[in-house]
Amino acid sequence: MRPDDFFEDDPDDLFGGATPVGRRFRRDFVTALRRGSAAEGDDVEVGVGLARLIHDELEAFGTGGGGMLEDAEIREALLALRAVTQRLGMSDFAVPFRDFTTFRNYWIREGARGSWQARRDLLASLFDGLHDRLSELESQTLTASLANPVSPHGRTGWARIDEEIAELRRHFQAARTPQDYRNVGNDCVIVTEALSRQLYDPE
Repeated sequence: MRPDDFFEDDPDDLFGGATPVGRRFRRDFVTALRRGSAAEGDDVEVGVGLARLIHDELEAFGTGGGGMLEDAEIREALLALRAVTQRLGMSDFAVPFRDFTTFRNYWIREGARGSWQARRDLLASLFDGLHDRLSELESQTLTASLANPVSPHGRTGWARIDEEIAELRRHFQAARTPQDYRNVGNDCVIVTEALSRQLYDPE
C-alpha cells in the first residue's frame, strides 16, 4: 500500500454531485487496524504504507507544513502502526511521542529547535530501520512467487524506492486484466520518478 491508500475521495455534498473535491483520511480503516489485519492487505503491506505516511506527515509538520493529517488523525495512525508492528513481531519499534504536539516537544528536548534538517535526522533515526525491515519482509513475500531480480541484491537500499518496487511487484503478481497491467506500467513510472528524486540534486 502507498500513503495515498489511506485517503478517500471527499465528495462535494453541497451540490449533490459525486465529483471529488478533496481527500479525506480513512480514519475508520486505520482505527480498525488496531484490532486486526485489514482485508485490503496483510500487515506487511499495510505497515509499509502506514509507516511512510506517518514519516512523511511528521516531516511535513516539522519542516514548514503541507501535511494532510490533523493532530487526532496522526495519533490514530501512530497507534495503528504500533499495533501492526507488534503483530509482525517488531516489539522494539516505538516513537517517543503521541501526536504532532508531543513531536514538537520531543524535537525541542532533542535540540532540534530552529533546524529543519535536525528534525529530518531525528525522524530518520526513528523510521529508517522500520522502513528497511518492512521492505525486506515484503520482498520475501513476493519472491516466493515472482522471478528474482537480475541484480544479486534484493533491495536498492533506498527505502522509498524499495517500497515502490515492492508495490510494483505486488500489483504485477495480482494483475489479471489489461487494465491491471496498465496500472503496472504506471507503477514503473512511479519507480522511475522516485529514482530521479533520489539521484537528482537541483542545487
